[in-house]
Amino acid sequence: MLTTALLLVTLQGAAPAAGADTGAVTAASGVAARGRADDSLPTISLAEAVRRSNHVDPSAVAARGLVGTTAWGRRAALAALVTPTVSVGGDYTSVTPKTFNFAVLPPTTNANAFRALPLSSHTSDANVTATYTAFNGGQNISRLRAARFNEASAAANDDAVRSSSRVATETAYYTVIADQELLRVAEERVRNTLQQLTVSRARVASGAAVETDSLQVVLQLNTAQVALLRQQAATRVDRLALGRRVGLSAPIAAQPVDTLPPPELPFTADQAVSQALQTGPSYIRARAGERAAGAAVAAQTGGFLPTVTLSASRLAYGDQAFANQLYRNQFAIGVSFPILDQGQREYAVAVANASLDSARAVRADLERGARQEVTNAYEAYNTARATAALQQTGVAVAHENLRVETLRYQAGTENILNLLTAQLSLTEAESDLVNARKTARLALATLQALLGKQLVPEEGAP
Repeated sequence: MLTTALLLVTLQGAAPAAGADTGAVTAASGVAARGRADDSLPTISLAEAVRRSNHVDPSAVAARGLVGTTAWGRRAALAALVTPTVSVGGDYTSVTPKTFNFAVLPPTTNANAFRALPLSSHTSDANVTATYTAFNGGQNISRLRAARFNEASAAANDDAVRSSSRVATETAYYTVIADQELLRVAEERVRNTLQQLTVSRARVASGAAVETDSLQVVLQLNTAQVALLRQQAATRVDRLALGRRVGLSAPIAAQPVDTLPPPELPFTADQAVSQALQTGPSYIRARAGERAAGAAVAAQTGGFLPTVTLSASRLAYGDQAFANQLYRNQFAIGVSFPILDQGQREYAVAVANASLDSARAVRADLERGARQEVTNAYEAYNTARATAALQQTGVAVAHENLRVETLRYQAGTENILNLLTAQLSLTEAESDLVNARKTARLALATLQALLGKQLVPEEGAP
C-alpha cells in the first residue's frame, strides 16, 4: 500500500501525497499496536530468574545429584573401614525319600550315635556371618581419602556449574533488558518520524518546501517501521529464551533494571587474579579433582599388598522351618596374597595414573590461564563502563542536535536531509548506549563468575 501511494505522489503531485501520508500513519499505528500486545506479559527479577534456573538447569541438577552421590560414597568408604559386613541366610530343603540329616549329628566318639539318628524328609540350616577386612594394603584408608576428595570435588563442581548457570541466566536476562530498551528506541524513532512527516506535509502544503521533503520522510518512516518489526521479533524470541531458562515454555519479560553508570571496580587486575585463584569455582574444582585423582592412585596401588580378613559365623541345623537342633560357632582368619591377576592391578594403576596426569594438566592449564581470563573480563568491564559513559554523552548531544535541526527545518533554514540525519544519529546513539550497558553487565557477570563472589548487589535480591 505504501509503495502504491508513493508512485501516485510521484505521478500526480501533492494531493495524493496526503493519501500516502495517511497510509504510512496507518501502517505505523499497526506496528505500534503489535508492539503493545506484549505489555501484559509476566515479568521476573534477576534474583528470581537465577534461583529458578538453578532448579531446572540440567547441568545444575546433575551437579547436585553428583554431590549427593559422592556423599554416600564417603559414607560407604567410612563404613568399610570401621564396620564388618554382616549377612543372614538359611535353607529349608525337602528330601524324598527320607534320609539321615548328618548336619544335626553332634560331635561324639560314640559309634552308636549314628544308629540313633532318625530319618527325616526335611533339612534346614541358618547362619549369621560377620566378616571384617583387617588389612588390605591400606586400600580402605586410601578409598576413604579418595571419597572425601571426590565429595569436595563434587561440591566445587556444583559451585562452578551454578556459577556458569548464573552467567547463562544473566546473559538471557540482560539480552531481554537490552531488547526492551531497543524496542523503546525503535518505537520512539517511529513516533518522531511521524511527527516530522506532519511538519513536512504542512510545509509542503504552504509552499515552504518541495514535495520531495515529504517523500524523504515517508521513506525514513518505512525504514523505521522495518527496524521496529525486526526488534519486536527479536524481543519475542529472547523472551522465550529467558522463559526456558527459568523453566517455562512461554515468553517472560525482565523487570527493568537501574540505568545508573556501572560502578568502578574496587581492586586492580592483579588483585582480581589472586582472588580468582583462591575463590574461583573453576580453580577450586580443578584442585579438588587433582587431589581426588591422587588418592585414587594410592587406593589402586594397595592392591599389590596382601589382604587379611576376619570372619565369625553362628550356624544352626535341624529338620524344622526354624533350625534349632544343633548350633555351631566358627571363627576364621584369612590371608590372601595375590601373585598374578592377569594384569588387572597394573591396568587399574595405569588408568588411575593417567587420570591423575590429566587432572594435574587441567589444573596447571587453568592456573596458567587465570591471568588471561580474569584480565580479559576485568578490562572488558572497564572498557564497557567507559564506553557507556561516553555513549551517555553522545545521546545528550544527539538529542540537542535533533532539537536544533527540527527548529531550523520548521523555520525554513535547514533541509530535510539534515533533519533525518540528526534523527538517525539519535537512534544510533541510543542503541549504542543500550548495547554498551548490556556489554558492561555481561562483563561484570563473567568477572563475578571467575572470582566466585558478587561484586554488585543482585537486581531484585531482597
